[in-house]
Amino acid sequence: MYVSTQQLDLAVSFQSVTWLRVLQYFPIPFVFIPTTTAAYIGISADKNNSVAGLVNFMRNIGSSVGTSIVTTLIARQSQFHQVHLVSRLATDNPRFKRS
Repeated sequence: MYVSTQQLDLAVSFQSVTWLRVLQYFPIPFVFIPTTTAAYIGISADKNNSVAGLVNFMRNIGSSVGTSIVTTLIARQSQFHQVHLVSRLATDNPRFKRS
């Protein structure tokens, strides 16, 4: 994600966006396959459905928490930048000064 924040602008090419997407999704199998395999180690065959339900539940909870954290960080950064821009506008531009 950091790489995409450094390379995205209004003049980005389709090829650049495609490669950024490939770089973002390439490591996913290296995370999910070992964790899913580890979840099933030592579990009997009759409990496979329970393990699958728990793994999917935890994956959904994790993605929900991650999404809410990222949304909160974006909102806070937007507020910070808005306050900074308004304060500069009010101090640097004589048309916005109170008399």
